[in-house]
Amino acid sequence: GFPDCYQLRGSVKERYIQVGNAVAVPVALALGYTLGLAIQGLSDNKPLITLPFKYPSCLAQPLAIVEDDDSS
Repeated sequence: GFPDCYQLRGSVKERYIQVGNAVAVPVALALGYTLGLAIQGLSDNKPLITLPFKYPSCLAQPLAIVEDDDSS
């Protein structure tokens, strides 16, 4: 998310647009760090950052197939 000291400016509509168009600060930092390493040639074929998998249990469940009932 945004740092606590971050201030949105403008009308309510403009603030919604700012939040909607924003890249979260931690994501921007991770992108900048990894892009910087890649540009400097300090990376190889291994991932620079391994993201935690947050919801592994949801993938273990089979997807439900919903069919329309046209018998009525």
